[in-house]
Amino acid sequence: MKPYFYLYNATIGEFTGEKFDTAARAVEMSLELAESNPGESFEILRCVGYSSTSKASTFWVDGEEPPEKPSYRMLEKGEIIKKGDEYDDDGTWLPRAFTIGEKMNSDHRPTRRPL
Repeated sequence: MKPYFYLYNATIGEFTGEKFDTAARAVEMSLELAESNPGESFEILRCVGYSSTSKASTFWVDGEEPPEKPSYRMLEKGEIIKKGDEYDDDGTWLPRAFTIGEKMNSDHRPTRRPL
């Protein structure tokens, strides 16, 4: 990356948004801006590098936490019921014991498997 220059209006705290390849061009533009905006100061800044990441991440602020990940997934029609799966007995999840090895179908109560 080749360093570049940009201008910052120090009076109002905003960048002008334009990048310049040379310091000379940045100086020229800062003088034009200063003349057309009496009382305002323009800083000439040089960018020598930047940081970025290709992987997004989340920073949690004080008092907040990430949502809990589910520890189970629901079985779908056609999946084989295995030991450790649980079925819904009117809101209470119970270990499945009597249908191990069967395929899930529409006659079965909702069944979940630990992740």
